[in-house]
Amino acid sequence: MNLSELLEEKRKNNSLLKGNYFPKSKAKAIALVNISDKNIVDKLLEWLNVIPANFVFISNEEIKSEYQNIVFIKKYPIDIESWFDFIIADNEVDNLKNFITKWITPIISENNYLSSMLEEFNPIKVSWNSYLYKEENEWCIFYAIIRYLENYKFPYDNRNLIKNLLEI
Repeated sequence: MNLSELLEEKRKNNSLLKGNYFPKSKAKAIALVNISDKNIVDKLLEWLNVIPANFVFISNEEIKSEYQNIVFIKKYPIDIESWFDFIIADNEVDNLKNFITKWITPIISENNYLSSMLEEFNPIKVSWNSYLYKEENEWCIFYAIIRYLENYKFPYDNRNLIKNLLEI
């Protein structure tokens, strides 16, 4: 499958995911959030509510969200993994490499076990394949999300990001 076909399939599947979880949201990007620290999650919720993206949080319990762009689920069907645009994860995530092979942009800690094979966003070199945050706190994670979303709105840059993930 070439890059154009892959992106088209991803766009269609992304629309299905959006229709399933976010029927009222106008945002296009959809993130899978796998952060185990409840304090960080609680602090991020208020901020994520106001940015133009949708967030599916993996949680030990299904929680009813008061925000139209945030949902909590215990487990997601494995066949929808590739429908997400990006994943925000801490070092507790087990199958990060699997997400990368599904062309999902990782936003992870600089000290993650896979960070050595990932490269931080560099708009000048067009050679990035991820977004890395320096510290395990809500500020650094939020900053990385904003950097990703700034890139996401430029189709050429986002296409190159996905292409660079394919080359890992």
